[in-house]
Amino acid sequence: METVGGRATAVPYKGSPPALQDVAAGVVPLMMADLAAARPLIQAGRLRAIAVPSAKRSAQLPGVPTFAEAGGPIFEAAAWQGVVAPAGTPAPIVEKLSQAIRQALASPDVVRQLTLQGLEPTGSTPDAFRAYARQEHERWGAVIQGKGLSAE
Repeated sequence: METVGGRATAVPYKGSPPALQDVAAGVVPLMMADLAAARPLIQAGRLRAIAVPSAKRSAQLPGVPTFAEAGGPIFEAAAWQGVVAPAGTPAPIVEKLSQAIRQALASPDVVRQLTLQGLEPTGSTPDAFRAYARQEHERWGAVIQGKGLSAE
């Protein structure tokens, strides 16, 4: 795998916790990790966050630069989640669910709980979410095809 200024070897792990423990112990030099799993080790001083893969700094790690700010390439790779319903769900039901979700995301308690899980909650409309999901599918599909990757 190509990296800035060198090469890296992908090391398969059965989940983030054992991989993070190996990074903290110096067995593996670095990894891309989700914030929810890495935050306790970062807060304990056992790991150092080097950069975040987003266009802007994380509200949860404001002192950590983006890849571009750290001198690397512009690199954005965010985990995202959304709520989906079966195809053909009537539009009024989809809109009612969307409104309820946006209302929940306006609640400080909900935002606090999601933030504790390493998420930065935002709400959108069904059309905006659909467009974003399509864009991500096309973007990462092109990367997968361009690198000749396949699932085993």
